[in-house]
Amino acid sequence: MDYPYYFANPGYLGPNNRFPLTTYELLHAEFASLSEEEQRKVLRDRYGRGDEIKETPEFISECLQQFKKEIDSIQNKEAYDIALFILPDYVESDRFRLAFLRADYFDAKAAARRMVTYWERKVDLFGTDKAFNPSISVLDFEESDYPALAAGGIRLLPHLDDHGRALLWNYPGYYHDCSVLSMTRLHWFMVHEALFNNTMSEVVQIKGVVGLAGNAFPVHLAIPFNSMTEVQQFASITASDYNSALPTRPRCYHRIAANEFGHRFFEYLLHYVVPRFRPLFSFYKSRNFWKNRFALSQCGIPPEKVPFELAGDLQFNYQQWLNDRITEDLASSVRTIRAD
Repeated sequence: MDYPYYFANPGYLGPNNRFPLTTYELLHAEFASLSEEEQRKVLRDRYGRGDEIKETPEFISECLQQFKKEIDSIQNKEAYDIALFILPDYVESDRFRLAFLRADYFDAKAAARRMVTYWERKVDLFGTDKAFNPSISVLDFEESDYPALAAGGIRLLPHLDDHGRALLWNYPGYYHDCSVLSMTRLHWFMVHEALFNNTMSEVVQIKGVVGLAGNAFPVHLAIPFNSMTEVQQFASITASDYNSALPTRPRCYHRIAANEFGHRFFEYLLHYVVPRFRPLFSFYKSRNFWKNRFALSQCGIPPEKVPFELAGDLQFNYQQWLNDRITEDLASSVRTIRAD
């Protein structure tokens, strides 16, 4: 096999170009070890047929009351308390709190812990001067983040899948020369776009998100980050954020690789993913063009919603989307200044 674009960076794969792998065989074994109900849930989520909780007004009211009791009982929650002081209407709004309850299947205690962790992580990522805003704006990025924002290694695609789930496209080839912090900020920005700044945000809160990753064509061969250590860090941080901080749940994750090394690289990445998320991953080889299109369609992602780079029909102009978002955020900032 020929992997010159990775081996060109000495030590990228670790000592002697060896690194730990979570192979597809091990992944299948992990899935087989799940209970029948757990396996059914994974498959239902993959194909967009997951069970939904019936959100009656009485049920929502009861859960919100329980959520308030749970979060009030948490003692150490400094970041949350500051957010509550600065943004009381937002933090205590039903819409915001429901996002966390839905992420934890209306387990009020888990949702309260998630919201506390959310504000702690937001302060870690954006600092106290920017964390306590209702949304995440492109103006919240530092100058050092601009390469990551411009490259768009993580993109919110313009269409929901056929089951109402947001589609996040992740392409590590665009991470080159980007820091782990910048990519994590970009990830949070895109998730917030899906959950709070979209006309279909409530639907996404209920249905969740689906990840698409990779590139079907070996046209962009830059190395993700600058070392496998940084790749490991980003994979671990992202999985941890979904597990305990972000107010959403990933339903499934589809990975398409342009070559054999792309698959081998992803086996490495999986090694650092939270084990309970690993069964959500599906893998495709780019040479199986028509088979991949059919398989994704079966999961509720028809070709017209799949980017061209993943062998779909969608021509998504990310640069135009970003320019429009910058214009919108600048205009919003001006209105805020005038209001003050």
